[in-house]
Amino acid sequence: MTRETGLHYQALSLDPSVNMLSVDVECWHYLALRNLTGETLQPCRACAEMTRDLLALFQAKRARATFFVLGSMVEAFPDLVREISAAGHEVATHGDSHIPCFKLTPDELRDELKRSADRLGELTGDRVAGFRAPEFSVTKRSLWVFDVLSELGFRYDSSVFPIAGRRYGIPDFPRGPVRVHDGEGSLVEVPLSTVRLRGKNRPVAGGGYFRLMPYPLFRKAFQQVNRDGYPFVFYCHPYEYSAHRLSLHPFSSRRVPFRGRLVELKYNLFRNAMRQRLERMLGEFRFAPIKEVLSNVLPS
Repeated sequence: MTRETGLHYQALSLDPSVNMLSVDVECWHYLALRNLTGETLQPCRACAEMTRDLLALFQAKRARATFFVLGSMVEAFPDLVREISAAGHEVATHGDSHIPCFKLTPDELRDELKRSADRLGELTGDRVAGFRAPEFSVTKRSLWVFDVLSELGFRYDSSVFPIAGRRYGIPDFPRGPVRVHDGEGSLVEVPLSTVRLRGKNRPVAGGGYFRLMPYPLFRKAFQQVNRDGYPFVFYCHPYEYSAHRLSLHPFSSRRVPFRGRLVELKYNLFRNAMRQRLERMLGEFRFAPIKEVLSNVLPS
């Protein structure tokens, strides 16, 4: 199902000096092995501990974030969700299945979102305001996601990457937060941060882009986003900051194909410097949870 027309975007005025810090809480081992071998595993305790390590770092740096928690992590570690909320962070949903939105039907996504939002609300005592799609999968093939989110009462989404990516992206989408009107309702879209270079949007928002980019270049990109009038939207995953090398073999009951070695190599490249880089970033820039930064512009 596609939705190419009927959307209107209204630019929002926000303080660009207060940036948005976000964490996608998912089990790397669980998702990587599912993609490689078809195994359906329970999220491992190591991923929960990696999240707790990140919580400790944020506490030390007096930083607060939005945690988009995947449904499998919620069910496996409900106490972790309570800890995130009790530490003063916002809890939002990353869906249940980690299947890209364009591979789901609207009814399937609606069921996922209702189930995950209700469960998170039970654990935290707060209504869930935001969603981030797995693999930034709100693309031109899945603009109907905005309809589903509005219908369910979500107040914001942070799933659009305004780039021309191989797997995801809407290159002509606005670079900063906008109110999306679909004729029946509205919500705020918080796109991931990009910089303009040679007439194109280039990704700088976090994850592998943060890991592979020299830090001085990343700082310049961050400052450029703020000079352009936008809060920087940064995303990360707990496993990116673990002190231990990521390995799939201890978690699999099947033979991991050779491609698994390449996956491990990709995700371990330069990762030993990630924690220091994150500490440096948190010390140089101001951050807050997404809902807090948007507090004056969110629909009621």
